[in-house]
Amino acid sequence: MYAITVCVKCLNNDTATCGISTAHHIPPVMQIDENTLVIKDGETIVNENGQDVNVNGTCLVIHSNDVFINGTLYPTSIKKSRIEPLTASIFKLKVSEHSTLVSLAYLQQVHIQNLEKISQKTEHVNLQQAFYLFSGAILLGIFVITATFYYKHRRQQMVNNEQVDESNMEPRVQFILKQIENNLMQIRDDSV
Repeated sequence: MYAITVCVKCLNNDTATCGISTAHHIPPVMQIDENTLVIKDGETIVNENGQDVNVNGTCLVIHSNDVFINGTLYPTSIKKSRIEPLTASIFKLKVSEHSTLVSLAYLQQVHIQNLEKISQKTEHVNLQQAFYLFSGAILLGIFVITATFYYKHRRQQMVNNEQVDESNMEPRVQFILKQIENNLMQIRDDSV
């Protein structure tokens, strides 16, 4: 506040060189006295007597009538009677230095917001881990089932390959097999 008050006293023509401070908890429009306002580093609409003026940057607004800045009324109790309405005087400020001020309340608010974001991220990560574990278990189950069916199918093929096709055997081997088969049938008949 002191730097801006000194700045107001240093006005020379239409430009003043001032140092400003950015503070997230301080509003962008600051009232110096009843008819003097400082607009800090922003895009605003100044309305005096129904006329809108778009203002960009840091400006000093000196007004003699009630003025609206971004829809907020800044009244003047000392009314001067004029025949024709005048718009607010606006002086451009040249910023010589810039500093950032942060209040304890603002830091606490940011801290709470950050804790909430961390909590949300943690929940998201936990859900992702559960999803990955569930997906892994399903994929492992599918792999085990597929491997089991493959093993059984492969084993059946090996058994089928081990069975000898009688048409390709030599006649002597076929004769021996026939005798073994007849002997087995006779043993079975005898046991009954």
